[in-house]
Amino acid sequence: YMVGNESIGIGSTALSSSIGDYNVGIGKDSLSNVEGNYNVGIGSGALKSAHGSENVALGRGALQSAQGSSNIGFGFNAGYEATGDRNLVMGEDAGSYANGSYNQLFGYGSGEEMAGNYNIVNGYRSGGYMSGESNIYTGTEAGTSATGGSNIATGSSAGRNMSGYYNILSGDESGSGIVGSHNFAVGLSAGYAASGDGNAMIGENSGYSLTGSYNNMSGCGFQR
Repeated sequence: YMVGNESIGIGSTALSSSIGDYNVGIGKDSLSNVEGNYNVGIGSGALKSAHGSENVALGRGALQSAQGSSNIGFGFNAGYEATGDRNLVMGEDAGSYANGSYNQLFGYGSGEEMAGNYNIVNGYRSGGYMSGESNIYTGTEAGTSATGGSNIATGSSAGRNMSGYYNILSGDESGSGIVGSHNFAVGLSAGYAASGDGNAMIGENSGYSLTGSYNNMSGCGFQR
């Protein structure tokens, strides 16, 4: 049975075993086992077993088992079992099983099982399984499985499997697999699988598989 005041439940078992005040659940099982206050869940299973306050979930399974407060989740299973505070998650499976706070995740599967804070991720499965702080990843699978912080990667698979800090990558597959910090790569596959610090690689395939630091390269070609 529900324990709390001034709450509204509409739908089978909505708020049925919840603990908290001023909660609103609309949809089957929405907020049925939630613990917290001022939560709003719309959709079957939205915020079903969440622990926290001031969360907003819209969509089936959105923030279903999330742990944290002041999160916003829109979409099927968005933020499902996510842990952290003040995250904005939009898209099917976006941020599911994510761990961190102050993240903004947009797109199907974006930020799935990621760990870190203050990241902005936008695109299909972008930032999935990544770890780090203050990164910006934009594009299909950009920053997937990347580790490090303060990186910017834009383009399909840009910065995928990257490891490092303060890298700027622009172009499809740019900096994919790169290991190092303070690198700058612009162009299709620029800096792909490169290893080193402080390199500037401009142009298609520039710095491809490069090994070394503080190189300046421009134009189309391979550097092996």
